[in-house]
Amino acid sequence: MQHDQNFGRAVGTLHEYGAYAFFLILGLHLAAVIWHRVVKKDETLSRMA
Repeated sequence: MQHDQNFGRAVGTLHEYGAYAFFLILGLHLAAVIWHRVVKKDETLSRMA
């Protein structure tokens, strides 16, 4: 049973850090959208559609 608990704890930790990484990448992506749309006012976003 101890092996299963250690594995479960490791998977839970990996899941937690994966969620942090996901939201960090999402936040950076949204910051880039705002940068191109509001600050630079270029056509980068319209070229992607």
